[in-house]
This record gives sequence, structure tokens and C-alpha cells, in this order.
Amino acid sequence: IVLNLVYTFLIGSTSQSVLYKFSESIDYQYSKKYHLISNIITGLFYCCFWVLYGYSSQFFIYSLCSTILVSISIIDSFYLEIPDEHNLLIFLLGITYAILNPQTITNAVLGGLYGGGIYLLMAIISKGGIGGGDIKLAAVTGILLGPRNTVLGVYYTFIIATFYRIFFPFQY
Repeated sequence: IVLNLVYTFLIGSTSQSVLYKFSESIDYQYSKKYHLISNIITGLFYCCFWVLYGYSSQFFIYSLCSTILVSISIIDSFYLEIPDEHNLLIFLLGITYAILNPQTITNAVLGGLYGGGIYLLMAIISKGGIGGGDIKLAAVTGILLGPRNTVLGVYYTFIIATFYRIFFPFQY
């Protein structure tokens, strides 16, 4: 088990390094410190997914998605934008998962519509507080999550954002 966890951690860390190089090639760079932190976080995600799913299609889809989401979170914190290329990668993962599991196609479509629709509505209400990258990210992650988990994810996002604003009111 320990050897599998080490191996899985190294796969996760390596996948983040590959995505880091890809991000640099599209002009999104961040410091070595954040690169190291992202490698560690991604490796830990891979280990958690391995414990939950073993080496299955779910493991690979969720692990690769976590690699992209960790990268997105760092890039978004520095540049205040989400690269379309990263959203496209998640979209491709969602489509791949739906093809591998045809029974989830309806949920994938509904999840994408729910995620994108809810965030589009929030963008309209907030008059620009939420950008197009956020809307696209919610839509493509909705494809993976399905409608129920997408709505739950939006709900948890509101709770986390509320606490964040309470404890860090002047942070942007």
C-alpha cells in the first residue's frame, strides 16, 4: 500500500509539473514556491483518489481534473482570470467520462447547464462580479459532477465565500 501511495503521489506531482510547463507556454507563470506547493497538493489529491477508487477510470478522470483545478486556483489568484485552455481540458475530461459511462450523459448535460446557468445568473445579478472564466469553469465542472452535485458545489461555494469575507473582509 505504501509503495502504491508513493507511486501515486509521484504521478500527481509529475502531472502538475507537466501542466505548469503548459501554463508557462500560454503565458501564465508563477513562482517556484507555488509550483512546489501545487505539486504537493496535487500529489495528495491523487493519493486520496487512489484510496477511494483504486486505479479506475474515475481515479484518472478525477485526478487529472484535480491537477487542472489546482493550477486554475493558483493562476486565478495571480491573474484574476481562468485560462480557456484549462477549461477546455476539463471539458474534454467530462466528455471522456460521459463516453466511458454512457448512462451519465444526461447528468453531464444537465450538470453543465446547471453550473453554467447558475453562474451566468450570478454574473448578471452581480454586474461583473463573476467573470466569463468562472461561468465556463462552472459549466465544465458541472459536466463531471452532474446536476445534484453541481448545485451542492455552488451551495458550498457560497458558504465558504461567506466565511472568507467574514474573516478576511479586505482581501481581494
